[in-house]
Amino acid sequence: MIHSQPSAPLPPEFLGAVFALDLPQACVDELAADPADAGGILLDFADGLRHSDPDRAQRLLGVLRERAPEPVHRQYAVHMAAGILRGQGEAAEADRLIDELMDPGTLLPETAFVLAEDFETDGDLERALACYNVSCRGLLAHPADLVAGLDPLGLIPLLSRARLRGALGHAPDAHDEAALSADGRQATLRDELDLLDEQLHGPAGTDGGTAALVVLDPSSHARARAEGRVPEQSAADYYLAAERRLRTWPGERPAVVLAGLDEVADLLGDEDGLARWARDTAPEGSPRRRPWPPERNRPCWCGSERKYKKCCGAPSTG
Repeated sequence: MIHSQPSAPLPPEFLGAVFALDLPQACVDELAADPADAGGILLDFADGLRHSDPDRAQRLLGVLRERAPEPVHRQYAVHMAAGILRGQGEAAEADRLIDELMDPGTLLPETAFVLAEDFETDGDLERALACYNVSCRGLLAHPADLVAGLDPLGLIPLLSRARLRGALGHAPDAHDEAALSADGRQATLRDELDLLDEQLHGPAGTDGGTAALVVLDPSSHARARAEGRVPEQSAADYYLAAERRLRTWPGERPAVVLAGLDEVADLLGDEDGLARWARDTAPEGSPRRRPWPPERNRPCWCGSERKYKKCCGAPSTG
């Protein structure tokens, strides 16, 4: 999932409910280092518990469903809770939770895309299409000729919608035609994701040659922001801005070099200086160079330890 930034400090009632769960110290430390991404951190922790300790996972998801600052995290928590219930044989309660998410005006585009995949897998194509329509809502509100400017990840929701509309016998609309024209093929969603890995990642182990983008690691970005060394920008916005730079990088694909604040404090804002630092500190072949983009099921380059496809590589990243 994508990084997300609450618009205000974390509510005390949310923090109180979270810490009442007696979380492991490693999770507490991660929250302290990046409170702006509290919802994402806690969702990942719950995901790790869903098989080993589902009851504990559900307690944490209950807090997120009721109190997470960001609506998208609340909805992801509902979806995960329903998945755990279904795995425990409680399909009726799982269906009730999903039906609540499907209420008109409630479902967010990010959650809609995940639900669309679930419904399509289950063969419920009408509900899958309804969710794809929601996931594409922002794109459908703009003229279809803008679709040609989307990157491959941005095309995925529209391609999925176009493919499913065709399977249900709907005539292509302008956005279907524009998406299929931009992509040049009709593909299933899974084929599209596999092709994206091949197109963007290249052979395993490539690190982008000599090009590199230097990005502060998560704890260093939090510290730099607190010390006023970088613009007042959330971790979410910082890493998504870097992802967008990577997607539009001219020429050879770059690598990413995560830097500590102490290493580059005097170079912040100096792109040429950071490039020289990367060449000297992390030359081609250095283990510090992170190939971009990672395979979608590999950890994200930003250091969050979440899968790339659920973090900076999410389809909703514009």
